[in-house]
Amino acid sequence: MIKIIQYISFLCLTLICLWIDVASANQPHCHQLIVVSTPNWNALNGKMQRYEFDIKSNHWLKFGKPIPVVVGGKGMAWGMPFENVSLFGPKKHEGDNRTPAGVFLIGPVFGFSSLHNQQYKMPYVELKNSSVCVNDAKSKYYNQLIDRLNISNPDWNSGEVMRQISAYRIGGVIQYNVNPTVAGKGSCIFLHRWQSKNTGTAGCIALEEKELKQVLSWIDATQQPTIVVLPNYPVLRKLLAKQFPLFPILS
Repeated sequence: MIKIIQYISFLCLTLICLWIDVASANQPHCHQLIVVSTPNWNALNGKMQRYEFDIKSNHWLKFGKPIPVVVGGKGMAWGMPFENVSLFGPKKHEGDNRTPAGVFLIGPVFGFSSLHNQQYKMPYVELKNSSVCVNDAKSKYYNQLIDRLNISNPDWNSGEVMRQISAYRIGGVIQYNVNPTVAGKGSCIFLHRWQSKNTGTAGCIALEEKELKQVLSWIDATQQPTIVVLPNYPVLRKLLAKQFPLFPILS
């Protein structure tokens, strides 16, 4: 049994090495990091911790206190592109009510209000009555937040009419399943306000509105804000603490 656990631990570390190589290549100037962790793959309650990179000390420093969050009603699943090197755990697909696990950029911020310049340091999208996030995997607009008035030939049969969903009064886009977008691997993943601390989402990450406003006001496009989403297994945390002391994946 010990040998099996050691072998699994080695495979997990190999996965994380590949993962961080990918993340580092895509986010070379990331100086703001959000880490979201849950106890296991199926948990809906978790915590969010913010970090800022200190150039002088070459370390990530915690910013603020941990923030309670909820994830998908059925927990997490490996998201694109990390499912291709994952060794255990479910894999994300459209409609599974799981939040994609991985490392993703954040932005733009969105909301119902047009008065945003004084609040955010991010690109901002004002949600209109015609704003739709397409979740029809057969559509060429799959996983895109668009204004349907600008589309001459809509080809989707389903999508989230953003302005009709109160949770989207303010929020931020998690850049999951983009560049390239793979049909059926999940869409429309956001940071948004929660319905309650015990109500999971369809796959987004949700938190109390007061905390959400603070997070959205904190992220800065010039710092390339990035989010890490993972279940918090002790074996991974211990391995990461030794191997990657500068990268606070599961601290």
